[in-house]
Amino acid sequence: MYNGEVNVDKLDNWICHLEAYCWIQNLQEDDIRVLFTSLRMEGAALVWWESMTQEEIKKHDKISISWNDFIVAIKRQFYPLAYMQKTIMNW
Repeated sequence: MYNGEVNVDKLDNWICHLEAYCWIQNLQEDDIRVLFTSLRMEGAALVWWESMTQEEIKKHDKISISWNDFIVAIKRQFYPLAYMQKTIMNW
């Protein structure tokens, strides 16, 4: 479970475990992977996810976000700001 803790290692490990699980279970479609992932969130992460998807569900009656877009969005939300700045500067 991921609770929204601002910790690069915990978030990266959680994503890595999810990707391994999806690969083992042959969950290849982005929508299924993202929906499964939402079941593995709690606390601040779940609140963030629900607020992010609430409007889309109202409009389209479903969530349509690619796996890559999901990863970018969750990292943007829960990576420490200093880490992102350092990464950009190193690039």
